[in-house]
Amino acid sequence: MAKRVLIIAFHFPPIQGSSGFLRTLKFARYLPDYGIEPTVLTVNPRAYVAVDPKPVNQLPAGVEVHRSFGLDAQKHMGIAGRYPAFLGIPDKHASWIPAAVLDGKRLIRKKRIEAIYSTYPIPSAHVIGHALAKWTGLPWVADFRDPMWDEFLEVPKPVLWARKRIEAAAIRKCTQALTTTQGIADLFYRRYPELPKEKLTVISNGFDENDFSRLPPHSGARAPGPVTLTHAGLLEQVDRDPVPFFRGIKLAIDRGGIRREQLQVNLMGTGNDAIYQKEIADLGLGDVVRLKSPVPYAQAIDIMSASDILLLFQGPSCEAQIPAKLYEYMRVGRPILALTTHEGETGRLVKETASGTVVRPEDPEPIARAVTEWVRAVQAGQALPAASAGTARGFSRQNQAQRLAGIFAGLGNAK
Repeated sequence: MAKRVLIIAFHFPPIQGSSGFLRTLKFARYLPDYGIEPTVLTVNPRAYVAVDPKPVNQLPAGVEVHRSFGLDAQKHMGIAGRYPAFLGIPDKHASWIPAAVLDGKRLIRKKRIEAIYSTYPIPSAHVIGHALAKWTGLPWVADFRDPMWDEFLEVPKPVLWARKRIEAAAIRKCTQALTTTQGIADLFYRRYPELPKEKLTVISNGFDENDFSRLPPHSGARAPGPVTLTHAGLLEQVDRDPVPFFRGIKLAIDRGGIRREQLQVNLMGTGNDAIYQKEIADLGLGDVVRLKSPVPYAQAIDIMSASDILLLFQGPSCEAQIPAKLYEYMRVGRPILALTTHEGETGRLVKETASGTVVRPEDPEPIARAVTEWVRAVQAGQALPAASAGTARGFSRQNQAQRLAGIFAGLGNAK
């Protein structure tokens, strides 16, 4: 008989603008193949900043999705984007917690749930998971796609205090904790040295072959025209600041390394277009760098596949993390220009898999050299480093779901 699991996740279709929903969606899709029966507890779509007009519907028959009441404090209770500080503790979706706990209790009774799973980066999800685990005594798996705090986090002190308390409680009280990289696991062992080594398991992000199977193989030939560099997804000012990259492009053009008509940079769904548009205009790059609206996931894959080079931004504040986008880039098989540190988890994986090249993200000089070299190579028809199909296959979502199913299968019926 299948083991019944409650999955608590804020990011879930039809949310648009974050690929974070894919980890949970793919777990829910493939866990039934390995003897796990999931029920999803998420938030009502009104809490999302944007929704996909064509929601992703990939769940097998019988997987129930319950959407609890919740609001976005900035969107629904703010004035000109500002809202009372207490409404943002532990995050601006805290209104989701009461309804989700009540609904979670009902679902646990109705579905005879045997284990609980919650996933961060919305702290409220772990608050809900902790409350339900404490109320029921059921085993609880807490998934950390990122740490909840670090020295780079710019939030009010009460929010930081809450995040630290929630992370510590979740990591200590859960039955099993998951991280997406070994770097995050190592960070948690330093923060909480009393944790037993078996407490943390690394299950990386990845890609679903079914999302990419319709793509034609790359012929090796390209149409004439500018070399296209594409980034799909959010670009936060602290974690993934593209401004040094803009300055590197400006430097390459001013020095004559490349001509502006040879290059087209497309940034889709940055989340900070107003800020970056000013930077682009100030540098005179309006005809080279284009800010585009986010698009549905399938369309984003098509755009990535048609690009000459894929851009990846991951600043020093995220050295322990690897963005889910990297695994998608690897499957697309296009060369990756990774603006990140050589020492961090992202840079390490790019180098280990020969998926591209790594350039430090804060210095325009090496960025200018790398862009010049790669644009010239593309135009000359030279091969650039890109992940092989065999390398990419090691990061399939099906493999990850199987590993998670094994964790659920090994849990007892009570803590």
